[in-house]
Amino acid sequence: MVLTVPAFQNFGRANELTAAGNQIAGLASQARQNSITRGALTLLLIAEDGDVSHRSATLYELRPREDGSSLQPKDWKQISRWMILPTGIVVDTASSATTMANQATALVPPLPPINYQNTTVGRYRMLVFKSDGSLLPIGNIAVPQLRLVEGTSEGATQIRYTRDNGTTSFYNILFLPASGRLKIERS
Repeated sequence: MVLTVPAFQNFGRANELTAAGNQIAGLASQARQNSITRGALTLLLIAEDGDVSHRSATLYELRPREDGSSLQPKDWKQISRWMILPTGIVVDTASSATTMANQATALVPPLPPINYQNTTVGRYRMLVFKSDGSLLPIGNIAVPQLRLVEGTSEGATQIRYTRDNGTTSFYNILFLPASGRLKIERS
């Protein structure tokens, strides 16, 4: 019995990691599809601060105005509910999706203040899909990725759980920039 309890705990966390990774991959696919079908910039946003830092994600879109006038920050619309990953699963701080602080100044127009449960999200990671499904290049990241790991986050501090053999389990989502398609790696 003593030997089987840790094995079941690891199995349970591995299943949660896979389910959480599938949720984030599904949200990213939804963002890409939204961009293509609606002709909009669509961004996948992962909050890096607040009560559920590195565990909460949502989608925003920016569609051209019908009258052709210039776009404003208020034109960004949240198009999905906040998705919260299970406790013990976080987006790794080493993920290469672009980290933004406060306003996403790389976007035109910039994002308005992002709110989660009446709290402003000051730091977040994001991937932006263009109307053809490809990724908007921000920074010098060749192949953006989001890596989910078993662990906890408190602000910028992240603790990863390790297995008895010293390895860390992960669910890695690679994004092919030219097409925006996903590639999954699991360990």
